[in-house]
Amino acid sequence: MKSRETILFFDQLSMLVRTGLPLPEGIMELAQTMKHPSSRYALNRLGAEMAGGTSLTEALKHQPAHFSPMQTDLIAVGEQTGMLTEVLHELARHGRQELALLESLRRDLIYPFVTLYLGWLIFSGLLIFVLPDFARMFDEMLAGEPLPPLTNLVIAIMHLARTLLPLVLFSYLALPLLGIWLISGRLQADRAMIKLIRLVPGFHHLLVLNDLARFSGLLGVYLRYRTTLESALRQISRILQTRHLGIRVERWHKQVNAGTTFAQAVSRERSLDPMLALIIRHSPEEELPDALTDLSGVYAQQADVYRQSFSSGLCILLMLFTGLVVGLMVLAMFMPLIKLIDTLVD
Repeated sequence: MKSRETILFFDQLSMLVRTGLPLPEGIMELAQTMKHPSSRYALNRLGAEMAGGTSLTEALKHQPAHFSPMQTDLIAVGEQTGMLTEVLHELARHGRQELALLESLRRDLIYPFVTLYLGWLIFSGLLIFVLPDFARMFDEMLAGEPLPPLTNLVIAIMHLARTLLPLVLFSYLALPLLGIWLISGRLQADRAMIKLIRLVPGFHHLLVLNDLARFSGLLGVYLRYRTTLESALRQISRILQTRHLGIRVERWHKQVNAGTTFAQAVSRERSLDPMLALIIRHSPEEELPDALTDLSGVYAQQADVYRQSFSSGLCILLMLFTGLVVGLMVLAMFMPLIKLIDTLVD
């Protein structure tokens, strides 16, 4: 299921629970409104299992490709506490927040991806279709004369590219298809996109801000519905994207489980964001869920601002890199020509 379909399902399921309609039949009816066959199949199977006596939580666990452990855990809390409607509403709200960030990220990365692809087309096209004519001319008119090191390097890359010509031509089709898949909105595509752009310098800070928003928002949801702090920290640590924050939350879980208060565990962290530490240490227990939810929105806004500057900077860097590579290639082709002209003049 696409992220948007999952959010829509939680919204509709919340209305079914609120109105008291039978969930198995209602879910199978909702399946008919889904656009993708895989989504219809998943919801039909979900409804069929519930009609056979399986609980909603257990049926969702049988669909790990469509529903995350965090979602099934929260729904289990809702079933146990009798607040399933509220939990489903919170899941939809949280999903919309994360979807907005992902959609903004997809939209902002289109231009850098197109810039990189066009740069690759120009670079490989010059290597395969233009440079061989220059190389033959150099061999004929500068026979026995040493070529500049930069020219020799470019010619060596040209021979490699011509050897791998089928792979280069395949990339002309594969890269656009990969880009289309990455912005398709499917759960697997979103995960792959995050893994790829995680390799880009500077993107780590955006992931940290996004994880802080996720941690604050989810912890607020868990605490609002009276989930034990130990269970909440354990579950959240498994879904964070930055390793160091996941390890830190897992450490808090172990300390709280050993009898340390949450405020004391947080106070021991020196590199933790000051705002998060202050809210956890000083917010009254009954106000902490709402304070964490508000803080999640603040982190989400910070992530959005950083994302915009990050994507703009990435575009500029890619344009400069493409211009530098093409410029060096042109320079490598014209350096022997200067030498050739000097020879002819003499």
